[in-house]
Amino acid sequence: MKKGQVTIFVIVGVLLVSAILLTVFVINNSGGKLGNPAEEKCSEGGGVWREFSNGCVDSCELERNPEIISCTQALTFGCDCGFDECWDFENENCEEN
Repeated sequence: MKKGQVTIFVIVGVLLVSAILLTVFVINNSGGKLGNPAEEKCSEGGGVWREFSNGCVDSCELERNPEIISCTQALTFGCDCGFDECWDFENENCEEN
């Protein structure tokens, strides 16, 4: 190998090792998981993260204004607050309908 090729090889090696160490550090400091912040807020707010058949999910806005809100028809993940509760996006918690 030429001197320039060795230098590039060393730099690439150092960058690769640094990336691996950074990934291990982040995983260790996140409790072993790299979760979705919205899913974590859902759990903290009293709900369960699941897949819905529309873009409105379990929105309080839809519950309170069904004639105004139009939902997209797409599989969407969101917070399910259960019977007689809905997800308040502004306050990031479950509340009564």
